[in-house]
Amino acid sequence: MSNPFEFRYPDDISPNDVIDLFVPVFGEYYNVPKSGHTFINGARGSGKSMMFRYMKPDCQSLVDSSGSPLSKPRRLKELDYFSLYIPIKKGHFDKTDIRLNDRHGEALLNEHYMVTQFAIIIFKEFEQVGFDNTKTNLQQLAKYYKEIFVKLIKYSGHDSTIEENVFKNVNDVFASIINILKEISKQFQHGYIKRLIGISEPLPYNGPILLYSEFLFELLREFRKLDLMPDKPIFLLIDDADELNVIQRKILNSWVALRTSNEVSLKISTQLRYKIYSTINGSRIDT
Repeated sequence: MSNPFEFRYPDDISPNDVIDLFVPVFGEYYNVPKSGHTFINGARGSGKSMMFRYMKPDCQSLVDSSGSPLSKPRRLKELDYFSLYIPIKKGHFDKTDIRLNDRHGEALLNEHYMVTQFAIIIFKEFEQVGFDNTKTNLQQLAKYYKEIFVKLIKYSGHDSTIEENVFKNVNDVFASIINILKEISKQFQHGYIKRLIGISEPLPYNGPILLYSEFLFELLREFRKLDLMPDKPIFLLIDDADELNVIQRKILNSWVALRTSNEVSLKISTQLRYKIYSTINGSRIDT
């Protein structure tokens, strides 16, 4: 028997246990899984992370559209939406060194950092989903890698040579994508951010710039078209967004303002400390 007082992150709880334990404590919960950007505000411990855990594919495959448990799991293609969990606390997004007081392209560099980290987490989530390792799926993902990911990464300014890969299974594709993104992140953090420390003069940045609208959204939109995915929106479950710094919150608000929710919906949870609903250009997202 498990200890009922033991603390565990919701992401560490098995899907079957989540289905048994989950109770929609928010009266508005049933509006959250609908297509559209959503802010979920609640105090610490109010169940936001557990809600997001329940919305992940491994849990949603165990229930029908009304939330009733199924005797046989649904296929991924039958899901009503496809969620990808992005915990801000675990990602350590609030890098003090990128608070540049509006110098050195502060907003652009913060967005590049956020998009790179989001993309790494997203493809790790895809890797863990457990897509069927069929020949058709492997061919589709290999084509996606070559014709979508590699092309977008080069458009973003990544000029390093990307080797031709022979993939043996579907997770090899995700691993290759993650490795390239990690290399970009490493070059940015160790090759540029560290050089900013103690410098007051502008320091040129010559690396790639990965942006939401031009890179991450396009990656997700094209991935959604693959036959292995349901013909439904992708939800990005962004947990504890008030852990982002001020400029990063404005960047996230700018993504919300793009109104791309029919294809990619942002579900953003906060612990009542977010308090900033303006975009990078100063407009409010509720307008």
